[in-house]
Formats: sequence, structure tokens, C-alpha cells
Amino acid sequence: MSEAELHILKARMLEGRRAKARRGELGKSVPMGYLRRSSGEVVLDPDEQAQSTIRLVFELFQRFRTVGKVLCYLVEHDIRMPVRTRGGPGKDELEWRRANRPSLHNLFGNPIYAGIYAYGVRTTDRRRQKPGRRSSGRRPPRAGEAEVFLPDRVPAYITREQFDCNQAQLRANRPDHLGPVRAGSALLSGLLVCGQCGLRMVALYNNDGHTARYACTGQSVSYGGPFCQSLKAAPVDAQVTSLILQALHPAALQASLAVAADLQAERAALEQQWRQRLERAQYQVDQARRRYASTEPENRLVARTLERDWEAALAEQVRLAADYERFTRQRPQSPNPAELAAIRQLASDLPASLL
Repeated sequence: MSEAELHILKARMLEGRRAKARRGELGKSVPMGYLRRSSGEVVLDPDEQAQSTIRLVFELFQRFRTVGKVLCYLVEHDIRMPVRTRGGPGKDELEWRRANRPSLHNLFGNPIYAGIYAYGVRTTDRRRQKPGRRSSGRRPPRAGEAEVFLPDRVPAYITREQFDCNQAQLRANRPDHLGPVRAGSALLSGLLVCGQCGLRMVALYNNDGHTARYACTGQSVSYGGPFCQSLKAAPVDAQVTSLILQALHPAALQASLAVAADLQAERAALEQQWRQRLERAQYQVDQARRRYASTEPENRLVARTLERDWEAALAEQVRLAADYERFTRQRPQSPNPAELAAIRQLASDLPASLL
């Protein structure tokens, strides 16, 4: 068969794949939090803890607004992500793996969590593709560039509006969107733009490291042109601080009470995670005990292995119980009426509370 015929066959197969995707019938691997049945239907993961973990991650992103803070929170509280194995003897079994930044980026960028069937979200950059490696050169998920975008096709964890807000927040968090934040006392470091030439101004400090100035050095440094302008940072920072406080003052009380409510919700979510982990550990202990009890006592070759599995499950349960007790002792208590009154007092005098 000639190369031309192979090329035509490949093009026809690719077009058939795309036509099936446009109908929403192309079967694809599903991400964490979902499960594909033998009939081809995509459903939420039947494991209750897996569902609550995925929902918790989206709630954390709404609260923190950055992937890095979500990752730190998950690592700090030892919250692992539910992953279904895709091959081998344990296919479709649930595993709990430590969260990482790429997996969180894929989770927030995948439109399936909003109930959308999408095809072509991860396009391939031909310039970065390596010969013989089909998966190389793939770009991060970009829902706006998907070839197929069919809403309300699968069960959703979040709404379409929340998904769009998450995408806008991820774009705003890119380092090329805002100027870099540097060390120093200047409030607008990396954010101030020159009104004469339109270039970004930099913060310069004297020898003591405290007195700062905003200077526009782009023309002279990059193009060898004349020095543009500079001004003291203190008056500008004071004016911007005053405007920020004026904007925040009407909503200061509501924001402070919302913080208390968020703390309550966070503690409830962590408590639910711990209850589910302890329940899973108890199930694994009971399962290991039943397996050991169902073995004939004379068959020591098998009984010894099952006995070790039972002991390992018991040890893991004891470790989790100790960790939960430590977590209960160390976690902050719920705010009492006196603390809520103090929050209201601080909110009524926001400038003094920030000093």
C-alpha cells in the first residue's frame, strides 16, 4: 500500500473520530472524580470520599484563588487525590495519591467538571512534538480552543459560571498578566505604569533599603534613550492605601463575618475528610479480618500472608486515629461571642487594625 493511500485512510479515520466527537459519542478516558461504566455512560465516582475531595478542591480554589495555595493546603492537611488505575490487574481500583501542581491545573482546566463534553481541549504543538512520541508537544488544557463543546452531557461538580470564573482567575494568575512582586517596602512594586511613555516603572531603594522611589528606566535601559521620570514612593503608596481603605470600609463588617463563616466551613470540610478516612481504614481492617477468618487454619502459607495484611491494616488504623486526635487538639476552636465582638470592633476601625 502506498504512502498516499495510508495518508488517505488516516485522514478518513481522523474525520470519523471527529464526527463521533461532534455527536458526543466518542469515548475518552475520564479524569479523577468520574467513572465510565461498561455501557459507556460517564457517572460521578461512586466513592463518597472521592466526590467530597473533588468538591473540596474546587471550594478551596474559590477561597484562595491560586493553585499554589490550594496545593499547600492539601499537602498540609494530608488530603490526597482519588485516582482510578487505568490498566493492569487492579484496573479501575481507587488509589489515593499526593496532589501536585500539574494535576490541579488539569483539574481546574477540564470542562467536564462543569458537565461539558469537550474534544480537542489539549491541542498539539507540532513544533514541540518529538518523532515516535505521540503524546509529546501537547499544550495545557485550553477550553476556549476546543473543537467540540457540548454542555450538560455529563454529571457536574461545579456550574458553568463557576468554571468560567475559574478560567478567568487562572488567566489572571499568569506571571505575564501583572508585574512581578518583589521584596521591599514599595506597595506598587511591578504594578505602576508610567503616564508619559506607558512603560512599567520599577522600585528603587537607597542604601538603607527603606526609602523607595518609583522610576521609569525602560527607555534608558532598553533603548538607550533619556531618563523619563521618577517620584517618591511614600506619597503614592499613602494615597493608594487611603483609596483602598475607603473602598473596603463599607464591606468591612460583612467581610469579617464572612471570614468567620469560612473558618467554620473549612473546619466542617476537614472534619468530613477525617471521618471518611477513618471509615475507610475501618473497612480495610474488617476486610482483612474476614479474609483471614475465611482461610483454613492448616493452610499456613496463605494464613501468614493474610495475617500480615490484617496487622498492617490495624497499624494504619491506629496511625490515622493518632493523627486525628492530634488534629483535634491543634485545630483552632470556633469563635465565641467575645471574639465575634472583637472582629466587629476591628472592622469598624479598619485602618487601625491594619497597623
